[in-house]
Amino acid sequence: MHKIQVYLLLLLVVTNPLYSQTKYKFGARLGVDLLLTNNDPNMFDVAIHTAIPLKGGVFVRRESESYDLQLAFGYGRQKFSKYYNINYKEITNYTFDEFYTDGYWDLEANIIKKTATNFKPFLGLGTVYKRNPGYFSYTNYEDKNGVELLFTEEISNDKRFNFYINTGVSYLLKTKFIDIEPRLAIGYTFANRDITKAKFYDGSQATLSYRKLFSSLTFNFILN
Repeated sequence: MHKIQVYLLLLLVVTNPLYSQTKYKFGARLGVDLLLTNNDPNMFDVAIHTAIPLKGGVFVRRESESYDLQLAFGYGRQKFSKYYNINYKEITNYTFDEFYTDGYWDLEANIIKKTATNFKPFLGLGTVYKRNPGYFSYTNYEDKNGVELLFTEEISNDKRFNFYINTGVSYLLKTKFIDIEPRLAIGYTFANRDITKAKFYDGSQATLSYRKLFSSLTFNFILN
């Protein structure tokens, strides 16, 4: 009797996926992040500008009756820019911006709640891997008496891997061939991004970075 029950249980486990409502969908995604800054006041007004990285990628989604599970992989490209206003000796209000482009890889897993409407809340966990995790630079002043070091900047504690959580809501727009799903999310990284330590000639210091709290707008394009 026990053997018959075991065989019936195994048969149920093996055949259940064939009759379940689970299915997989694939697609591409495009979007932007909004990274706000947290800059300490300093003598030369050195500050990081707000960044809006562009990102794109692909995803796979496992759909079921109540919840969907999604795994997305993408690449982001951002403009990392800083502002300076140097006042030193005969240099007065010397302002300029400098920037360089920076890239990162992004892996994100989401659980999506099914609702009676096309609105779907979701919760996610992800990680960002930065290709260029740090740099060091210095700014000098030079006159007839020689060269003087004004300040240095160093990104030394920026993490190669930075983890984050996010939550938001999406809305499904259905068409005949492809579904479009705008997603608005708020996220929180476990560590600040691009932490820059600036040290000035008078011994003062300032920390510049992106805030841990960020937002994102993404469009999923789902193949039917």
